[in-house]
Amino acid sequence: MQVIWSPTAVAQLAEIRSFIEQDKPEAARGVAARIVTAADQLTRSPHIGRQGRTAQTRELVIAGTPYIFPYRIQGDRIRI
Repeated sequence: MQVIWSPTAVAQLAEIRSFIEQDKPEAARGVAARIVTAADQLTRSPHIGRQGRTAQTRELVIAGTPYIFPYRIQGDRIRI
């Protein structure tokens, strides 16, 4: 399995980091790392996320954060 980040997902990750960085730069790095690590776990367990609210999607809840990343499994690829 390969995780593919859409341009929108990459931009959202950057926005999350920038927002947190305004008050807590170190926390921003930690949250971004947590999100990337969670996404990487999808390569081993693609169905780890809950059923998505949109058809044919799943949602990855990022532990310890208020963030949820929707994704789609397409063959041997996971699109975030």
